[in-house]
Amino acid sequence: MQWQSPGQVWGFRVERNGDRWATLDKDREVESALYLREWRTQLTYRVHQGGQSWPTIALGIGASLATRVQYKDLNTGTEDLSLGDALLASLRLDW
Repeated sequence: MQWQSPGQVWGFRVERNGDRWATLDKDREVESALYLREWRTQLTYRVHQGGQSWPTIALGIGASLATRVQYKDLNTGTEDLSLGDALLASLRLDW
């Protein structure tokens, strides 16, 4: 979900991120998968509208919430780990 103010000065975004990676244990020659899932929210403010040779500058603050990693291990079964929450800051330059 995303919202932008008129003139796109303020922006707010809430999204569910996640991905899957294939993994390989060379010692046991076993393939598995690693899953990452998180909720991310961010509020941005455009400080400067870019011009001729200057970029648009936007500052942001947000949080990564409920971040989890899941991995299937042959010895211990499925590991489902919580990585906790984190605060985020961003500086974006757009030409």
